[in-house]
Amino acid sequence: MGPSSRSPSVVVLAIVCAVLALPALAVAQKPGELPITTSSTEARDLFLEARDLVLNVEGERAAPLLDRAIKMDPAFALAHLYRFMAGGSFTVVRPSLEKAAELADRVSPGERLFILGLKAGFDGEATKGGELLDQLLKAFPNDRQVVYVVGLHYFYLTDYATAQRYLERVTTLDPTFAAEWGCEARSTVTCRTLTEIVDATRYRGRRIDLLSVDTEGHDLQVLQSLDFDRYRPALIAVETHARTLEELHATPLYAHVAALGYSLAGWAGLTLLWVDRARVPAEGPPELSAGA
Repeated sequence: MGPSSRSPSVVVLAIVCAVLALPALAVAQKPGELPITTSSTEARDLFLEARDLVLNVEGERAAPLLDRAIKMDPAFALAHLYRFMAGGSFTVVRPSLEKAAELADRVSPGERLFILGLKAGFDGEATKGGELLDQLLKAFPNDRQVVYVVGLHYFYLTDYATAQRYLERVTTLDPTFAAEWGCEARSTVTCRTLTEIVDATRYRGRRIDLLSVDTEGHDLQVLQSLDFDRYRPALIAVETHARTLEELHATPLYAHVAALGYSLAGWAGLTLLWVDRARVPAEGPPELSAGA
């Protein structure tokens, strides 16, 4: 049977099959904006709604929308990345980032730079992450979402000067952005040491069993502001972005807490748990080591 003798139904069927076989498409929202690669328009709409929530620091509301988008398109790399950014338990956050990185070779060059740049920063590879994000910004210098997220990236790395430069650039690109998303706020505060804060409460002079510190990169400074002669917690929980014990041992935080007479007894997710050697049995707690 020659091509001219095919029935219309067969031709239509062939066209439908060809459409269904198309790969995910990278579609830009507007000229100059980062493309979004997905095979599902419904997943894309959910992602756009969730992205706005993530940028407005409403990760808890964004998470279920991203979960739905990922269910519709499991290969939706940016949805996995923003699921990482939306936060949650470590069992969700880290796998989401790893999945986004796994899919990075299947998306547009800009999306790939975005994903791998944020992953490098989270993994403690600040130089590599900065280089990738610089390439991204050169490609999309006027995408306010990209500039904003890059600013947040540097903020979480505690490079506040760089973060401020990018966040201020967002308001230059779009003067309504700060008002819309609340990404800019300025205030003057009086800083006090942790000792001064405790002294001003009813817990002044009392024994501390557990001190948990999570101050977005300032954990060491907070610990340095505590008078350990007056307040010596039995347990200390602090955050780290080190990936291995070797990396952790090289940090100022580790050196400071160890010098105070504490042993690293546990590590769960991003949290380190230290125990005061003076307040445990004589044999002491087992110190975590590279071979453990």
